[in-house]
Amino acid sequence: MSLNRLMIGFLIATHGKLADGLLDSATLIVGKQEQVNTMSITHETNIEEFGEEMVKQIQQLDSGDGVIVFTDLLLASPYNQAGIGYKKIQETCQYRVISGTNLPILLEAISERMRGNTNLDEVVDNLLLCGKEGIKEFFKEFQKYSTK
Repeated sequence: MSLNRLMIGFLIATHGKLADGLLDSATLIVGKQEQVNTMSITHETNIEEFGEEMVKQIQQLDSGDGVIVFTDLLLASPYNQAGIGYKKIQETCQYRVISGTNLPILLEAISERMRGNTNLDEVVDNLLLCGKEGIKEFFKEFQKYSTK
């Protein structure tokens, strides 16, 4: 894995095996990705050690364009540790934290990267919109299009 190419790095940090599952699904759809790591909290996880490892992972993933930390839940341990870590490395590493991560958001992030978009704030804004727009109920959507 080469980190010499500038691109936004991704860290997926969740409870249980969700992070690995999201990355596995994304890999199935768009292929293997560079500069992507996963972290998982289990019953045995020491939260302070998790936070320290998260900081190391963020620093490793940053090639100059920043890092997006994808977390599963707002105000849960991965999200909180990402925030705490910011205090430690804010002078040396630019990153953003997104909660409520789902597969559409991750796929959009990969697409943004494939298009060469390295503006961290612009990418995050696009991901937040994608996450909101990616949640639909089948029959309501079907009804919208069947009446046209």
